[in-house]
Amino acid sequence: MARGLLFLQCASLALAFAGCGRVADPSEEPPPELKGRFDPAPCPASFAECDGDPATVCETDLASSQLNCGACGQACPSGLFCGPRGCVTAGTTVQVTTDSYSSCIRRASGQVLCWGRNEFGQLGDGTLTDRIQPAPVHIADVASLSEGNGRSMSARLRDGTVVWWGLLEEDAHSRERVLEPVRISGLVSVALVTTDPHSGCAIMTDRRLFCWGLDLCGNLGNGTSSATFSKAVVAAHVTGAASVAIGSATCAALADGRVECWGYGGGLGDGSKGTPLPSGCTAGRAEPGFVPGLDDVTEVKSGGYGGTCALRGDHGEIACWGAIDNARADDPNNRPKLVEGLTGFVRLGGTGRYHSCALRGDATVWCWGDEPFLFGDPDNVLDYYPRRVPGLKDVVDLSVGAQHTCALTASGEVLCWGRNDFGQLGDGTRVARAVPTPVKGLEVP
Repeated sequence: MARGLLFLQCASLALAFAGCGRVADPSEEPPPELKGRFDPAPCPASFAECDGDPATVCETDLASSQLNCGACGQACPSGLFCGPRGCVTAGTTVQVTTDSYSSCIRRASGQVLCWGRNEFGQLGDGTLTDRIQPAPVHIADVASLSEGNGRSMSARLRDGTVVWWGLLEEDAHSRERVLEPVRISGLVSVALVTTDPHSGCAIMTDRRLFCWGLDLCGNLGNGTSSATFSKAVVAAHVTGAASVAIGSATCAALADGRVECWGYGGGLGDGSKGTPLPSGCTAGRAEPGFVPGLDDVTEVKSGGYGGTCALRGDHGEIACWGAIDNARADDPNNRPKLVEGLTGFVRLGGTGRYHSCALRGDATVWCWGDEPFLFGDPDNVLDYYPRRVPGLKDVVDLSVGAQHTCALTASGEVLCWGRNDFGQLGDGTRVARAVPTPVKGLEVP
């Protein structure tokens, strides 16, 4: 434990040394005809400039600010809290997220509850005990949860800092369990964060991207590679990040709609697998490179099993690459391939071990893959093609684990389905469910 905490404290070099590394100069970007379709936005995600001070740059999250909820100057009445859909009561569930074999929700008050597997402390409750129903995480004032990726979790707090808990792997021989959330010192003004047991990346409110962790295959995206664990946060060579996902490779969607990837070669998306690196990585790339054919992407997500998917803005299509057999996109040339039959989608749920899911504009959920039990459909017909999850409607948030999926409805109900070996469905049992089943214990008195 001590060494894991030391890492999080040593990250204090972070933004104090933001000048180390290099943020790409716009003059080095491709000519205009090769750029994306969107104009670079001044603020990422739900952030806005509300205080009138240009020095603070997009300081306000309109999805969590009590004084600026949904719009600058639009304060929540006393007793209500800000959520992504406006002012709500403190106990309202406003986000759901999954790790490989666990699940978490965030309430509007900033409280977080998790359930499922806890072998490495990924439930953040100070124990190693699996939970078959939600249990409080030892943290408060959470503004957003990251997608879990391989037995670790992270969260952005309302003050713009980041906490992290679960499995920490500094190399193949070093495993540590961080049982409660601890702060990554030095990370401030964060808009979005994603982590796995080996590394993490955070998008700042001005769209700069910083990464840390094991850099064996160039995972930090700053042009170097090292067999050691970087305890300092360094600037990735990415300009204008809007979304970031860590899989076998790390990929960032830019504000102009293009996608850049770096790291281990299985998910670079450009038809290559990288090259051997001095650090000992047999196939990787330390410098971000553009994924060809993508210029209209609004979001990227990866699972813990090597694949990445991108949501395309014009028609709500989904393109995937890397090791994604479940999306029928396991292109031998490692290039993006559209998932057949998917249009009109507004959010990616993520990619699991055998399936993927996405949220459509009509608030329905669709899943596809090579294990039909995970589609939320009791008929269990194997056809690989996207299929609507029957009986599930009014969905506002969605997250895919290794072999389970959870959805949040507009009424605040959370439903999960799939495998349940560790209680990751949260229904008080370890019984697998072929249809969406309500999570127990989330009721607010």
